[in-house]
Amino acid sequence: MRENQTIKAIIWDLDGTLIHFKIDYIRARTVAIEILENYGVPQDLLTVKSSILENVKLAREFFEKEVFSELEIKRIIEEVDNEIIKIEYEAAINATMIDGIDQVLEFAKNQNLKLAIFTYNTRKNAEISLKKAKILHFFQVIVGRDNIPNLKHHPDHLNHICTILNVKPIEILVIGDTNRDI
Repeated sequence: MRENQTIKAIIWDLDGTLIHFKIDYIRARTVAIEILENYGVPQDLLTVKSSILENVKLAREFFEKEVFSELEIKRIIEEVDNEIIKIEYEAAINATMIDGIDQVLEFAKNQNLKLAIFTYNTRKNAEISLKKAKILHFFQVIVGRDNIPNLKHHPDHLNHICTILNVKPIEILVIGDTNRDI
């Protein structure tokens, strides 16, 4: 970064960075797998060791080979997503703030930094989590998987937020807890 360039915004990952979000990943993955198997995806293709996104990608490839229509595939994926949203909601209403993060957010706010969130969660469940943790008021923008087709680590997720905040990518700091947040 050049000396005359400054940070104007911080874009945060949600789970594990701002809040403790205690989702039952095994249950969520199991539910997703059961739905996909009900539509004919072979048992040996899917595993609870893989993320839901990875399992859905493999299922999509299977459906395309089996000549499912795009509309059928979309409906099946929406069915999976709707069930996952219910499980995420259970975690959202029990979210707790990472110790001391409110002080960090207050400091950033006092520095006139714009604050935003990008998350694999839905926007609604992210807002519920932040409200439960009493830190929702710090954020100008929250973008979840239901707001944009290409999620992190794809640049569209961050570029979308930069557009809303009216900042350039070079003017942001991204804070997360995994390499997917880079």
